[in-house]
This record gives sequence, C-alpha cells and structure tokens, in this order.
Amino acid sequence: MIVKLSDISNINLGTILTRVKPKNKYIQNVQIPTISMQELSYECGKTDDEFEEIISTIEADKVDKCLFVEENDVVIGLSSQNAMVISNERAGKLLLSNFCHIRINKPEILEPNYLVWLFNENTIFKNRLTNSMQGTAYVKMITLDTIRSISLDIPSIEIKMIIWRVFSFSIERDILAKK
Repeated sequence: MIVKLSDISNINLGTILTRVKPKNKYIQNVQIPTISMQELSYECGKTDDEFEEIISTIEADKVDKCLFVEENDVVIGLSSQNAMVISNERAGKLLLSNFCHIRINKPEILEPNYLVWLFNENTIFKNRLTNSMQGTAYVKMITLDTIRSISLDIPSIEIKMIIWRVFSFSIERDILAKK
C-alpha cells in the first residue's frame, strides 16, 4: 500500500527559540527540558557519548506557542536526517526548530518504529532524502515540504515488526561493541 506521509500524520517544525525566549530578566519564565542533537545521536546509536540534559528558558506567557513531544511521536533531525521515537521518559520535552515532529494519526497503517527505521537505515530512502536536501555546502537540511511529500510503500505489519526487531538489536549490539 502506498500512502503519502502527510495524509496519515501531522508534521510540524519545532519551536523557534528566539520567539519564545524572555527578552529581559524581569519577565516571568519557565525552565523546560529540551530534546538535543546529542540526545538524538545517542538514541540512534550514532554515538555512545552520554548527553547532558538541555534546559531552555521560555517566557511563561509563550509556553502555549511551543511544540512539546508526546510518547510515540517521531522526531527527525533536519540536518542529520536521523530519527527517533519519543519514549515515555522523553514525553513533554520541548522540540526546537532544528527538528521536525511527526505525529502519526493512523498507527494501524504506519508504526513510528518503521518510520524511524526508514530514516535511519533504509539506503534507498536515505538517498532520496539526500538528493532533496537544500542549503549551502556546509549546512544542508531536509525541508518540511520534502518530508510532507514523502510517499511510502507500507509493507505488512509482520514485516514491519521483523524489521524493527532486527534494527533495534543492531543498535544494542553496536552500543555494546563500543563499550
């Protein structure tokens, strides 16, 4: 079955931090745990370096303008093209504008773990994305429009589950081998 990603999910850019940061020290603010690129790299098995928790300071009146992740959301680094599924422990964190947020509306068609596997490991899929990246020679990013226009050939649930199991075991193996 072929489906367009934007037909079965909501896709959004993370929060632009400069729009919600306090302008001066007298404005009431809140401290919010934030997803970082190091956290994404660690979760994807791209690095075994532990990451430090990042805390962002947000103007209290602008919290409702921020994008927070929920369990089973998919987060994609726009420059790295790496993806991760948000666990219960990471739910509620702030997502910044160097990330794309995908909330799948029809999990019976597309599981978050399968989408993560496509972004992180499927060579054909990654080549398609790399060819559509925009930017300078030093900073290339995938655009939201590109992600929204992705068409996926969805296999059966059994095949998707096998792919995810093999993929997750390979990440665990790589982490153990590095240690």
